[in-house]
Amino acid sequence: MQRAFLVGLVAVAGFLALSTAVQAGGPDPADYPLRVHVLKSTSQSRHSRESKSFSDTPDYIDGQGVADLFEGGEPQGFEFSYSCIGGLQASAGYGTYPARWKKKQKTLEVLLPQPGKPWNLEPCGLRAELRRAGLLLREWEVDGGRG
Repeated sequence: MQRAFLVGLVAVAGFLALSTAVQAGGPDPADYPLRVHVLKSTSQSRHSRESKSFSDTPDYIDGQGVADLFEGGEPQGFEFSYSCIGGLQASAGYGTYPARWKKKQKTLEVLLPQPGKPWNLEPCGLRAELRRAGLLLREWEVDGGRG
């Protein structure tokens, strides 16, 4: 009886240790002080020719759109393009994505929730083209995106 209890306890401890190690492997949102509010995003799936997989899932998703970057509480509008494993969707309501600069004023890295596992965050690089202060989606559509 004690032996079975001890084996069960060791199994639970091993499971907890593995799950903590898996969770600790992802990026830390505390390292992403900026916030990105995506106003509009379009995407297209892309399959790699070198892929040995016969699945129908795309290797990458290419996209573009417009967003507001909040740095120090001030909005800065920008247009972006990206190529990531997961797609970038427009923000719901007042929702934002955590972000940080990889190359100041040129490339942002945002954290995207993994499909089916929203607690797992994956980094995605956005090539950013900054515009005037906060963009309104209507302005961008009327302007044709030429800030």
